[in-house]
Amino acid sequence: MWGLVVAILIAKMLTFAVSQGSGFVGGPVFPSLFIGGSAGVLVHQVIPGVPLGLAFTCLLAAVPGALAPAPFSMVLMAAFLTMEAVKYFLATRNQARAAAATRPRPPRG
Repeated sequence: MWGLVVAILIAKMLTFAVSQGSGFVGGPVFPSLFIGGSAGVLVHQVIPGVPLGLAFTCLLAAVPGALAPAPFSMVLMAAFLTMEAVKYFLATRNQARAAAATRPRPPRG
């Protein structure tokens, strides 16, 4: 399974390098976020003792922070994106639970 994640990670790094080297219009922010997230998933796959959320979030912040000229702002952006994603996940889960609790049960018989 982690072989596929390695292939995705290497392919994304190569395409990012080619696009930056050839003058493609675009910035390094979102490709580096994807590379960091993929690297975090890979760390979790290779070392199962590391929680997925921790590995993903740390590398999601570390890779753009290492590439960008403003590392602190990149780390903050990754942290805020992660917090918003967690809030969205919790809100949708709570809505699904509330909808399931208010749904009438069909009569038996």
